[in-house]
Amino acid sequence: MKIIYIILVSLVLLGVVGSCKNKTGSVKAQFANSKIELGRLTEGEKKKGFVILKNIGNSDLVVKDVASGCVCTQLVIDKKTIKPGSEAKISYSLTVGHFDSSGTLDVPIIVRSNDKDVFSEVYLKCTASKRG
Repeated sequence: MKIIYIILVSLVLLGVVGSCKNKTGSVKAQFANSKIELGRLTEGEKKKGFVILKNIGNSDLVVKDVASGCVCTQLVIDKKTIKPGSEAKISYSLTVGHFDSSGTLDVPIIVRSNDKDVFSEVYLKCTASKRG
């Protein structure tokens, strides 16, 4: 009888610990792609578009900051709190600046959030060329 009581108490305690663990939830940010190909752009040309950031966790994803690795790119996010299973739209506007020569640009869009990985990123990639 004592053994059955100990087993029942243990199962109840495991259930309580397990349910507490599930209530804290997890947060996970995810971009659909790791790279967005913008093609060939010439000096002074502007390219606009957007990327989707999805919360694939089971708790609210809170975006603390959205930044670009280049002054050539402006960013706007449509919401800073993303419910589980929901998405946010990050609009970008990239303007190719002056270059001495042609080359490849890899511009990161970096999202800082309450995800355990802290940073999530996607790259805007283009081949830039001089005008004329």
